[in-house]
Amino acid sequence: MSLKQCSVEGCEKDAHAKGYCNVHYGRVRRYGNPHTHQFVKHGLSHTVANSRWKGMRRRCLLECCPDYPEYGGRGIKIFDRWVNSFTAFYEDMGEPPTPKHSLERIDVDGNYEPSNCYWADPSTQAANQRMRKYNTSGYLGAYLSDGKWQCKVAWQGVEHYLGVFNTAKEAATWRDAYVIANNWPHRLNFMEKTA
Repeated sequence: MSLKQCSVEGCEKDAHAKGYCNVHYGRVRRYGNPHTHQFVKHGLSHTVANSRWKGMRRRCLLECCPDYPEYGGRGIKIFDRWVNSFTAFYEDMGEPPTPKHSLERIDVDGNYEPSNCYWADPSTQAANQRMRKYNTSGYLGAYLSDGKWQCKVAWQGVEHYLGVFNTAKEAATWRDAYVIANNWPHRLNFMEKTA
């Protein structure tokens, strides 16, 4: 038997998990908020947009989500209007052009908000990824293979191998130049895109 009372003001039930009674804890797990208990029926529960909204919320709000450390754990927040309202999210973002499109942030270190989000196809989404934690070169696209620095860049399912270089920085510079020359949307290591 629990000795504590639910931490939600006005609730007199016993606390069972993380300071909440079973009802309020269920709301926290489901919606990210112990006070949310009813959503407006919008008829869009089985849409791609709804699936993307739920994924965004899981990554940012639920510590038990495997992706939480890379999103909510890094301080990525959700626009207040979107947190508990799919309808508000849908008004701002609409339905993605195809089921393959995902919710992408322009600034991958920025929050989920209308000015920083758009629907991206898989190639564009992959091009905008930040550097992986297992990257040992310190640069996007540069890697060490057989004791030599090499680089490659992928676009629309095709990997472009750019050669062997003396340093990781040189390989990264060539990658940036190649991306700019082809006018691809990839993140860059050093150079600024013009126009």
